[in-house]
Amino acid sequence: MSKANRPWQGTTMGILAVVDTVGTFTVAFLLLFAKEMMTGFLGGITGSLNLDFSNMPIFDYLDGSEKLVNTMTENVVGMLSGITTGLAIFCLVMGTLNLFIARGLFKGQRWAVILVTIFAGLALLGSVGQFMSGVQSLESSIVSFGFLGFIFYLCVFCWGNKFYGSKK
Repeated sequence: MSKANRPWQGTTMGILAVVDTVGTFTVAFLLLFAKEMMTGFLGGITGSLNLDFSNMPIFDYLDGSEKLVNTMTENVVGMLSGITTGLAIFCLVMGTLNLFIARGLFKGQRWAVILVTIFAGLALLGSVGQFMSGVQSLESSIVSFGFLGFIFYLCVFCWGNKFYGSKK
């Protein structure tokens, strides 16, 4: 019995998964870099602020208004640092998942095609929702629907291919 060859549709999905992995890891590292830059820059500003609110009537009733503003700035820096770290960790997890999906697509694993189909379906629903709510323009929606339709075509073709475990 001869082994089935991987269809070009599966190879295309695998290449797209690898490109997505590289992009996701790049975003994660850029977020971590931005976090370090933001913490250093804003932390340096916070430490060197010598604010004088004596001529601003809104701060007359506050005792130690400089300390209040510096504390608020430190809190904002801490929040932004936590948010960027959380986003970076999410991107690293998704990038790792993409890497395993790409490996599965290249090896002919049916579960990889199923996951790509599910993710493409969720992305299509999200794109429809964004278009309906007015967040996404018509031009952007057409491009998004076209790309996701292409991914669906690739998935549907691979569902019926022997390389991915079909009995046909």
